[in-house]
Amino acid sequence: MKQTNAILRLGFSDVEHTIREQIAEGDKVVTHVTVSATSAGTFLGIPPNGKQVSIDGIAIHRIAGGQLVEHWAVMDMFGMFQQLGSMPQLG
Repeated sequence: MKQTNAILRLGFSDVEHTIREQIAEGDKVVTHVTVSATSAGTFLGIPPNGKQVSIDGIAIHRIAGGQLVEHWAVMDMFGMFQQLGSMPQLG
């Protein structure tokens, strides 16, 4: 998680996570999140362009002993690349 967030912050400024919905059961927490940010640095080879992006995703976390011990996530990276202008918009 720390490494992923560090890479994200190298390419983007004004990073904001908005929790849309969160469900907890047993030792798992499922979160629907929207990440908003501004392209401010090179990200995965894409030069900064000042565009704002909004990325939806779902994360599942397993908690043990009061700590996050496992993390799985699916983010709409294709949509993010489209918003950055590096992928074509689909009809």
